Order: sequence, then C-alpha cells, then structure tokens
Amino acid sequence: MGKTIVDCGIIKARNDNREYRRVVLENSLEALLVSDPDTDKCAASMDVGVGHFSDPPGIEGLAHFLEHMLFYASEKYPEEDSFDKYTSQHGGGTNALTGSDHTNYHFVANADCFEEALDRFSQFFVKPLMSSDAVKREIKAVDSEFQKNFLSDSWRIGQLRSHLSIEAHPYHKFGTGNRQTLEVQPKAKGIDIRQELIKFYEENYSANLMHLVVYGKVPLDKIQDLVVQKFNAISNDNRSCLHISGQPCSGEHLQVLVRAVPICDDHTLQVQWPIPRSIHHYKEIPCGYLTHLIGHEGEGSLFHALKRLGWATSLSAYESFADSNSSFFNVFIEMTDAGHEHMQDIVGLLFKYIDIINQSGIFEWIHDEIAAVSETMFHNQDKISPMSYVVSIASDMKLYPPKDWLVRSSLPSKFNPSITCAVLEKLSSRNLRIFWVSKNFEGETNMVEPWYATAYRVDKLTDSTIQEKLTKSYQNFKFDEPRFHASYYRSLILNDHSWPWEEDLEMLETLKPKDLSGFAPTMLSRAFLECWNIERNEAESIVHHIEDVFFNGTYPICKPALPSQLVTSRLITLDEGASYVYSTEGLNPNDENSALIHYIQVTALRELTKRELISFFHEHIRVGAPKRKVLSVRVYGNKHSSDLEADKNEAVGPNTVRIDDIFSFRASQPLYGSQRRGYEQMKVQSSSK
Repeated sequence: MGKTIVDCGIIKARNDNREYRRVVLENSLEALLVSDPDTDKCAASMDVGVGHFSDPPGIEGLAHFLEHMLFYASEKYPEEDSFDKYTSQHGGGTNALTGSDHTNYHFVANADCFEEALDRFSQFFVKPLMSSDAVKREIKAVDSEFQKNFLSDSWRIGQLRSHLSIEAHPYHKFGTGNRQTLEVQPKAKGIDIRQELIKFYEENYSANLMHLVVYGKVPLDKIQDLVVQKFNAISNDNRSCLHISGQPCSGEHLQVLVRAVPICDDHTLQVQWPIPRSIHHYKEIPCGYLTHLIGHEGEGSLFHALKRLGWATSLSAYESFADSNSSFFNVFIEMTDAGHEHMQDIVGLLFKYIDIINQSGIFEWIHDEIAAVSETMFHNQDKISPMSYVVSIASDMKLYPPKDWLVRSSLPSKFNPSITCAVLEKLSSRNLRIFWVSKNFEGETNMVEPWYATAYRVDKLTDSTIQEKLTKSYQNFKFDEPRFHASYYRSLILNDHSWPWEEDLEMLETLKPKDLSGFAPTMLSRAFLECWNIERNEAESIVHHIEDVFFNGTYPICKPALPSQLVTSRLITLDEGASYVYSTEGLNPNDENSALIHYIQVTALRELTKRELISFFHEHIRVGAPKRKVLSVRVYGNKHSSDLEADKNEAVGPNTVRIDDIFSFRASQPLYGSQRRGYEQMKVQSSSK
C-alpha cells in the first residue's frame, strides 16, 4: 500500500459528484485519484518537474526530444508506438507536452481498458526503451514539429521575446529543438545524442519530482491498488527542482521598442512588464485584479475607448510565466490599420488608464466582485473531457497545496491592496518592453532572430521617447470620460497647489533630459516624509528605513527639510450659504455624454450625538441650509451643447456664484489651513452623478 494516504479535504465544486483521494507512494510520487461512476473513459496524466529550461548547453530541445522518445516503447512493451496504437483501438489516444519547467504525458481510453492502459503507461517511467533506430526517427519528428511552427507568428514572436533576454538565463533558451540542435551540432562535436538522452532521463526523471492524476470509473480503493502496484517501481533519486536566480531581463532589455515583421498581415502591439510571479499570492490574485480592469471591455474601459476610435479590434491583459520566481504582465492589442498609425496614442491611453487605476486606489468591492464571479464559475462548471481534466490538474499540482489542487486560483479569499499595488508599481514606463508587429516594417529591420529567422529591430526608449509618450498621455486627457474631466475641474477650482493640464503639457514640451538631471540634486537636497493610511508600526518602520538611507548613511543623499519647507495642502474656502457653479463643454467633441459633480464642503466633525447630527444636517447639508457650501461642476457633451448655452445665459439667484475664470475665482477666495501644518482641520464630502 502507499506510504501515506491523506484525506486533506480537497475542495471541489458543489455539483461535482466525483470522489478524490491523495496518495503518496513509497517512492515519494504524489498522486491524485479520481473516481467518476458516470464516465465511460479512463485517463491519466504524469507531470514531471523538468522541462526545456534544463536542456544542456548546446543541445537545445533535449527535454522535448525525450518527451517524444519516452512514449515510443518500454522494456515490457517493446513494440514501437504500441501504446498509441492500443489507446487508438480502444476509443482514446495519447499526447504529451514539454514546458519550460515541466513535461506532461497523458492518455485516455475506454473505461474497461483501465488496468492494461495504466500498466502500459507506467512502464514508460519505470523502464523506457530508447533504441538507436527510434532516436533517428524521432529527431525527424521533432524537426517536423519545428518546421510546422516555423510559419506560426505566435511561436516566432514568442521565441523573439525569449531571445531578447539575458543569455545566461534559462528563459533565453530555444526549447523546441530541431535537426540542427539534436543531430548536426552534436555529431560535429562528437556527442552521442542517445547517451545524452539517457543521461538526461536518469538525472531528472525521479519519482519525487513527479505528480500523477489517475481518472477511472472504478472505486477509489481499486484505483489506489492499481496505482501503488504499477507506479511504485519508478526510481526515486531525490532530485531537486531546477533553481533559477535572477531576472530574465536586464536593463538593456527594458525601455525598448521592438519592431518585428510577422508572417500574417496583422498589426499587433504587446506591452510587457517583468514582475514577481503572482502564484505566491494566489489567494490575493493581484494580477487577476489588474487584468480584470485593464482587460475589461465594457463602457469606460480602455478597449471601449480604442474601439470607438477605430484603433483596436481586441485587447487582452494576462500574466505569462517566465520562471519559478518571475513573470511578465502583458497587454496585447490587435490593431486596425488606423490603430497602427496611432501606436503611440494607444500606448499613451494605456498609461493614462493605468494612472487612473493608480489614482483611484485598490477597491475591496472590485476584489469581492471578481471573487464572487470566480466562485460561481467554479461551482457551476461543466465537466470537461477526462484527458483535459487530468492534464489541467497534474500540470499545476506542484504549485498549490493539495486542498487547492482543484480550485487553484478560482476562489480568491484575501483582500490585500498592498500586494496588488506592488504589481501596479511595476507597470511603469521604465520597466517595460514593447513589441510592435506589422508587415509594414519590411525593409526597416536590421536584425534576425536565429531560430525562426524573424526580422526585427530594437530601439531604446530614451528620455526623449518617454517624454514624447508622456506628452501624448497629457494630450490624450481629452479622450477621458466626462466624469474624469468634472473631477479634474473640481480639483482645479478647490486646490491651492494645482495647475491646468495645458500648462503641464506646455512645460513638458520645453524640458530636456539635462534639465531633469540638473534638477535631481536640487530635488534631493532636502526631503520630508509622511506616511498616511497605514498601521503605526509599519509607518515607523518605513520612515526609519528611508531616514537611514536618506539622512544617516556614510554618504547621505539629502538633509531633512526645514520647518518652513514642509508641504502645505490647502483648499479654497467656500462662503456659507453660497452655491458656486462652473459649466463647460466636454474636451472631446465626439463624446455625447455629460457629467455632474455636486460637492458639499464642511469642517471636520467631532463625534456627534444623534440630535447634534440632525441639527448639523439641517444647518449644513440639506438644500437651502443656511450654512451650506456647494460647488457644482457641469461638463456638457455634444449631445447637450444647447443645454450648456442655456445654462450660461440663465440668470443666477442671489446666493449663486457663476465661476467664469477658475484662477480669478481661486485668487479671490480665502484658504483653509493645511492639515499637515497643524492648522484648522477640515473634512470633504463629495458625491457625483
């Protein structure tokens, strides 16, 4: 029997009538057993924790080659390709795949063939047969697969992304292999590829690195007996998983624009940021939160704006695996011909959208909404084919604790905005790679990727390029929704230290890189640090750490700011009993929507009794209250342009002030004292429609 049988409370969907059991064999192989009384098939998937990242230098594709060879024959069943013939004759089939850090083997057959199919399958991992004749034939099969992929843009651009990374990092490798890497080059170096294949198998295919899922119609006890009987013979050499240190991209691979020529006549744009792999926070789903927002297609989303402009036909946001510790956050956009001509505008809108997420903050209600939808989908999922099911589970078993093998990331349960913010901070213009793919670049490239011969060129995104994109971001402000424009005008009217975006844009266009580098010493000569909305102990720890770096080192960066230099944050004071109105047309003449923000200004409240609160409401909040201070900001879209004219020509009441010039009004009003300087505190309440 197995060494350990653990009833670990594997979480399953409410409508799932299958039974599950985790078993750890004496050789440390970990297995999940699935009993489905309603199935007419049996299936199994063996996932081995080694992939093409472990290919020896100079023998690219060896792990993939072994995947082909292992399914060919075994000592117990020496007839070549007999397992594939057996499953085909009994209502099923076989397949396998090689990933960067794992290789998966799987089959499906009729349920009444369960025991023999499982025995044939197990022998590939007990004693595979790798004959010389099979080696020659399977090299041709691998090369044929490479030739098939040679004209696939997904493979070509994928390998280009890998090629543009640190050469010593496994992410840089060419994982498929071909005749050149598996026959021509080894033969030229006097390397026996069959011996290398056997050596790779013996050094990496250890039972402690394997995860097995077995799916059958029979009860769990019967499945367990068969699994123990047939898989306990796999050798356990206590091998370790490949340890990878460092990031796949260095500074030379970031802040780059890569233009590439595809096979298909498409225009695509992929913006990619290296980030820490989020699987370590699968309960908090930081990437899931951001992909939900950035990849959203509803009204007000980035894609909605791009589609209305006629620039994009699809947009997706997702995380892609780089290594055990690193990932890439990706935004992939299929562009129209017009979109191709406005690539920089699209990137500017993307960064504007990310900036909106940054400014808005991370909301628990969005996390809860994602969690609710994910939970509903998990508990109401349809059954998929047994082979697809076992592959999907086995491929991820090493990533999750056993109780979450079926759930994986489907039931996020922890809201932690700081983890999501940490990923969001990585989505900056200094940490990105842009892959711009179009046939229009034919004749404009100067390099060729070595494996798929993809023509490309790389341009560094210099300070001037980033300045240009930031300029585009400001210029694209007019494409924001009117509600954001209304919020902008409210801030411009009320905040003492605020400037119109047109002035920011004008200043930006005059700045040079030398201006920024020259300003850095001045900016860092004095510093003041404040922490808001975090726990006291955490705030003190952050402050002490930064003070040690800024002020207390051997070569301190700067000095503490003088009391007179502390930042003041003051708001315009509105008069009691007065209503202020600011009306303007929308910045985007093609947007028919309008927006209204109604702002009520009150001073900070102490704890009030119910009677005092009612009295306060009647004096300060209700319509017509004697001490009510109101600002109404109205932004009119083109559908309501006539209403704007009527609004401006309408006579105002005795207690209503129409704001025609924001800066003249701001100069005429007194200011509230700064919260940060210890003067009178105030509290702002705002509602928008």
